Amino acid sequence: MKHRSETGFPQKSNRPAIQPGGCARLRPRFAGITVSTDIPSAPPPAAVPPSVPDGVRYARRAGLVLGLLLLGFAARELLRELGPTVQTRWINAAFITAFAFLQLVPWSRLRDERVWKRCYIAFCALTALFVFAMVIKVIFEYKDYYAVNRKMTIPGFQGLLIFLALMQPPAVLFERKPDLLD
Repeated sequence: MKHRSETGFPQKSNRPAIQPGGCARLRPRFAGITVSTDIPSAPPPAAVPPSVPDGVRYARRAGLVLGLLLLGFAARELLRELGPTVQTRWINAAFITAFAFLQLVPWSRLRDERVWKRCYIAFCALTALFVFAMVIKVIFEYKDYYAVNRKMTIPGFQGLLIFLALMQPPAVLFERKPDLLD
């Protein structure tokens, strides 16, 4: 039988009541039996490590694909026929290889915070330099096509490489520190 309070509504005595210690105490429905069960409360939100969102994981996978593509481009650049610009090809291939290897670094497994910060700063700088170099390369290709009165197609693949490259620094940061997404 339920007891009625002063307002006329039945009281629910079997619901847990939060105690000052952070635990819920269950009150039995039967009179005369005093059984209490402590339910441990959840840890504070700061102690639970936030998980990496799926979008960040997908972005990092795209970065791995970009790194492999760039390694292929570096090999192609080195294997092209030799000409008067051999030194610039070697420099270009070395830069693309360094940027590709930074794409393939397992950033989430770097334990030392100092090393991670230094590598991340280098990664951001090389990303900006890569994007700048890609834009300059497209401009010079356009200039070469214009010199021979040909129309250049839309540089969609270079645009895709630029997009993937610019997506990587935030993805690396949020993979390492997902709590910054809030």
